[in-house]
Amino acid sequence: MKKLLFICWDSETSNYLETLFFPILSGLGMECHVMQFSWANPVEVSRIQELAKGFGVNYKHVPVSRKPHPAIGAIWTVYRGKGIIRSYIQEHAINVLMPRSIMPAMMVNRLKNWLKDRQVQLVYDADGLSIEERVDFAGLKPGSYRYRKQKGEELEMLLQADLVLTRSNKAIQFLLAGNQELTPDKFFKVSNGRDPNHFVPDLQKRKHYRNLWGLQEKDILLAYTGSIGVPYKWERMLEIFTWLHHAAPGSKFLVLTRSQLQIPAALTDAVIVIQGAFADIPGYLSAADIGISLRKSAPSLIGLAPIKIGEYFLMGLPVLLSAGIGDTEALLSGISFAQYEENLSKDQLMQWVKESLAIPKTEIRDFGIRHFNLQQTIAGYKEILHA
Repeated sequence: MKKLLFICWDSETSNYLETLFFPILSGLGMECHVMQFSWANPVEVSRIQELAKGFGVNYKHVPVSRKPHPAIGAIWTVYRGKGIIRSYIQEHAINVLMPRSIMPAMMVNRLKNWLKDRQVQLVYDADGLSIEERVDFAGLKPGSYRYRKQKGEELEMLLQADLVLTRSNKAIQFLLAGNQELTPDKFFKVSNGRDPNHFVPDLQKRKHYRNLWGLQEKDILLAYTGSIGVPYKWERMLEIFTWLHHAAPGSKFLVLTRSQLQIPAALTDAVIVIQGAFADIPGYLSAADIGISLRKSAPSLIGLAPIKIGEYFLMGLPVLLSAGIGDTEALLSGISFAQYEENLSKDQLMQWVKESLAIPKTEIRDFGIRHFNLQQTIAGYKEILHA
């Protein structure tokens, strides 16, 4: 049996392991291990450890030093990380190594010859266009030392990897266009699927939560799930909700997030903020009528596959979204229950809301099952990895 080690680098919080990669890895039919470098506190590490056990995934946490300065601590962690990875591969007889994004790539690059000597298959999860995201949203300056260093590490990883995984065809085109040494035959697009047996509309929970939040059946509940930070158009989401709220005063906005939010005083009673567990999200979304997912326009967005859109569709919800994200425009062309927010007026919004709410939820959910199904995602990984 193949033994795969997935390596990732995160901050003090993250939820994509439990919501995306643990379900994928558990379905591959391989012995899967996850090594997470992060500065999460012991409580969060223990929580992820228990979740991993539930999925049958072996989990190891490696603390990322933040002293004497975060940048120095990161460099020190990368320096010692290559030895930690090498020891883990030897101890567990790993034969497929999958670093995710640039920081794990930097550590694995320093094991290039050692991995080749041991015939360890190297699969690079490019995770969108992470360096370009840092330029767009984290202040990384093109042409700076840090930028040139990261681009060099990325190219080295792309060259030595046996397989490269992206979330969009546009990301593949971008990476190939920037590096003439690369050939397209080792690049593969994978999807971000959700379990349709988990994301299922529940009429009882719909009634329960709508009663709890004071919503009548005619009232519209707009819903958002996920982080809210620099890349996200929170002010635009509030503007759209304000239009909806003025047109239908009983309407409310459900926000499922761990992020800290700024909510205008006039909307305080109409915005419901919940820090719920992933397992509870389908229940909350059952009460909703429309999903929303807006991102700021930036070149790096072509590398993304927004997973929350799949969640909304699986729950039978029409979706308001932004253009320019990954391959979504090609997928959603002509789909009436998906509406782009750019240049959308209040009257156009209300007309779309009226028309989209008349579409049976089963029709929207069927579309979600066809295009955002976890089993399709797993099948794609298995085909690429020959699992």
